[in-house]
Amino acid sequence: LLSLAIPTMTDSDLDKAEVFANEMLTGEVAHWGELNWRFHETLYAPAKYSQTMAMLHRIHKNIDRYLRMQITLTSGWQKAQEEHRNIVNLCRARDVRRAVAALDAHIMDASTDLIRVISERRQAAQ
Repeated sequence: LLSLAIPTMTDSDLDKAEVFANEMLTGEVAHWGELNWRFHETLYAPAKYSQTMAMLHRIHKNIDRYLRMQITLTSGWQKAQEEHRNIVNLCRARDVRRAVAALDAHIMDASTDLIRVISERRQAAQ
């Protein structure tokens, strides 16, 4: 979806994404998931795939608690902030290939971090 959105993104879209990313730095963890969705939604929306966006929004709502857990348990907000900034910069440069790769790594790293922390906690509890 990001690869389809980048060619039609405006500076205003990217500025808006940066605002959401910056709000995550000062926001409470309880609101982090919503801000994270707004960040990603802003990047994907220029693709104009409303049904895909609706599916992604439902998925995001279902995983929100896990995102908050990952952020809380791993201090992942700092890493996410750097990754968000990098993705926006790559979108500004219209570097579709690298922006999509950065987004993929961003999503997979959050997943891997959460699985690792949960596994470590399980092992420690046993």
